[in-house]
Amino acid sequence: MKQIENTQSAIQAWSEHAIESGNAKCNHDCRITCKMLTEAMRKEAEMIQFYETIMTECDYPAVNSFVRELLEEKSRIVLHINQKLNEIRACGQVSNGVISECNPEFL
Repeated sequence: MKQIENTQSAIQAWSEHAIESGNAKCNHDCRITCKMLTEAMRKEAEMIQFYETIMTECDYPAVNSFVRELLEEKSRIVLHINQKLNEIRACGQVSNGVISECNPEFL
């Protein structure tokens, strides 16, 4: 019963946090970084931590293996988001280089 209460309180805390941090706004300037993808990666990382907590608290084999699969999926998502952020950063650096070569006082 204690595990169920802990899980329910963790879910409630996550829900409240998601509502509170739901005010992320795109600044439409993704030359170097994307604020929205950065926020998405942060939230996915929080979910990974949440699933890790479930795995340590729950010893039911079916739930544990299911949550392990969720963890692997979330880890792939974080990696994919990170790759996209790196692409955006690389493109932005190239753009900055081109702009500075054409008009050094612009930057």
